[in-house]
Amino acid sequence: MPDAKGVLAMTRIGRGAPADLLVGLYIGLVLMNSLVQTSIPRRALVLVGVLLLAYEAFGFRSMKYEQYFLYALGAWIALGLTLNGVIFGEWVQESVYLPGNIGVALALCRGHVERRTTGVLFYGAGAYFAYRLVTVSSPGAIHQILVTGSANGISAFMIMLCCLHYAVTMAKGARITLLPAVVCLLVSALTLGRSGMAAAALLLAGIALHDLVREHRRRLLAAKLVVYGGVALAVVVLVLPRLDMISFVFERFSAFGLGSEGRDRIWGAYGESMAGIATLVGHGREEVFAGYTNVHNSYILWHKSMGVMAIPLYALAVLSLAQAAVRDRMLFLIMAVLLLRAFFDELILPFRLLDFLFFYLACTILVTLSPRRGAYPLPRPAVV
Repeated sequence: MPDAKGVLAMTRIGRGAPADLLVGLYIGLVLMNSLVQTSIPRRALVLVGVLLLAYEAFGFRSMKYEQYFLYALGAWIALGLTLNGVIFGEWVQESVYLPGNIGVALALCRGHVERRTTGVLFYGAGAYFAYRLVTVSSPGAIHQILVTGSANGISAFMIMLCCLHYAVTMAKGARITLLPAVVCLLVSALTLGRSGMAAAALLLAGIALHDLVREHRRRLLAAKLVVYGGVALAVVVLVLPRLDMISFVFERFSAFGLGSEGRDRIWGAYGESMAGIATLVGHGREEVFAGYTNVHNSYILWHKSMGVMAIPLYALAVLSLAQAAVRDRMLFLIMAVLLLRAFFDELILPFRLLDFLFFYLACTILVTLSPRRGAYPLPRPAVV
């Protein structure tokens, strides 16, 4: 018979299982919300998010400081969105996603989300999007796959889910492999989106470097160096000289999406609006910049939605990245890829459906991560 400790351990695993199920359901509804016209998934994920938050907030007494951090962050964002809505006479309806994002972040911090769950979600989404992308009837049809955005949203989903899978894998102490990053890059490449490909390529390069650093078997290390070096050389020799042709392909299909020139116009128009009261309070949700309400930049979105109240969010992003750089190379890589991809689209905060990943990473880096855990530990003096 199992002893008392064994029974208790099984009980703890069982208590976390409902959270794992709710998180999987939440993310599945997020994906469905972007694939169908009906509003049912969006309403359902709000309900699932509230249930998850209630389960994590009242069902467990651990993680006091993590809860304080996440509650304070959520309250600050909610206050900023409320003030913006009052000033411009609008209701920022996406603020109802805050409870769900905090609930998922709490479940992640407590280790209630299993690696199997994130793997199924990531590879399932990758297989579906890859099938849709390779079977489109015309180039412009790739931007019709998502009903809530263009093909850029596909690469955003893939990068977010891939980073989530790596974060959970690392938290569970499992081995970090290249396969998720390879899948992420391949699907992102099919979307013909430069920002998605760049972020996915950075993630793959970082995972490959991490794999080399962690490899202690000399023969296998030498083999990996040959393979990785060969791939890098092939990219330099075959891809870089053909950038002009590749750019032509991108420009050919930019008519169906939004190229870099469109983003430049939007960002320039927003910069010109930074005068007077708008600098302090931001803008309304329906404010148009160069013909678009979507500013295609998460950091501009923060200011647009919260004004100067977004300053703590900028500080949080910078501080998290800086702390991760000296304390954990994998967390630094995941956060860097997430922040890079967010630079080119409205990807994270203050009312996106997958904000929980940013919440979780920031909380892990600034609150949970032990000061002694570092990517490059300093040598200790010898004991005399």
